[in-house]
Amino acid sequence: SPPAALVHLAGAHGPPRLDAPLPTLTGGGHHEYLLTPPGGTGDADAPKTPALADCHYRSLTVAELKAGMGFPAAYQLCGPQGVQAALAGQAVCPPTVAALFARCLPILA
Repeated sequence: SPPAALVHLAGAHGPPRLDAPLPTLTGGGHHEYLLTPPGGTGDADAPKTPALADCHYRSLTVAELKAGMGFPAAYQLCGPQGVQAALAGQAVCPPTVAALFARCLPILA
């Protein structure tokens, strides 16, 4: 069957790869959705192209948003799910902050 894929609903971006960093996640709402196609019926060399109506879409979970932004799995966000999603989307990615500080600290020391 075809693999799951991320679908970007805002702008003219192509579909993001599952093994690549997510595009910018905003706090204003979910723009990435997980597309899960139904199981194919052919052999692996000729996968079935599913009809759009047969596919399942869902918003990314807070845990998936946190992982996409580079937060450790154990990192806690406060508030209801919508607030947590907004907090994850409005954050600066922790790996980016770590890289910036690693470069700046020797200069400031």
